[in-house]
Amino acid sequence: MKFWKTVLLTTCLFFGFSSLVLYTSCEKDPCAKVTCLNGGSCNIGACKCPTAFEGPTCATQMISRFIGYYAGYSTCNNGAELIDTVFIYGNVPHQNATVLAVLKSHPYEPMYGVVTNNETTYSMSIPDLLMVNYYKMYHITLQSDSKLILNTYERDTRVPGDTVINKCTFIGTKHAY
Repeated sequence: MKFWKTVLLTTCLFFGFSSLVLYTSCEKDPCAKVTCLNGGSCNIGACKCPTAFEGPTCATQMISRFIGYYAGYSTCNNGAELIDTVFIYGNVPHQNATVLAVLKSHPYEPMYGVVTNNETTYSMSIPDLLMVNYYKMYHITLQSDSKLILNTYERDTRVPGDTVINKCTFIGTKHAY
């Protein structure tokens, strides 16, 4: 009887130890408990987000960083500062990464921009305005989710050989609506 107890105990210990080794040696899928939203995909336990989305589960639209109004100053050609405001709105239909920016001093020049990032800087690409003898380019960057810099470059080449360059810069801080 004592012999059978020893055999039974040894067999149970062998199978228990073998099961433990087998269980811990199995690779677990790091993405098994990760849910990525808005078309994101899991890679080594972390979500890789599609353009226009960010966050641990790709639930946040990048444009939400920009939405709000920014109070500050505009300066053109190193001239006097003008108190100014930039309003940035989201929810442009069918455009996840597009926002509308309006400079209070130029309300009839709406700027539709596409938000992009390179992990450290958020910026907006706004299509250049090209007309006969006229060129206008915009560039908007957001620093630390609170400081907005809007650069505007204009060229008017109506007089041959005489190019007038106008450079304006707005710098403002974010306020919630």
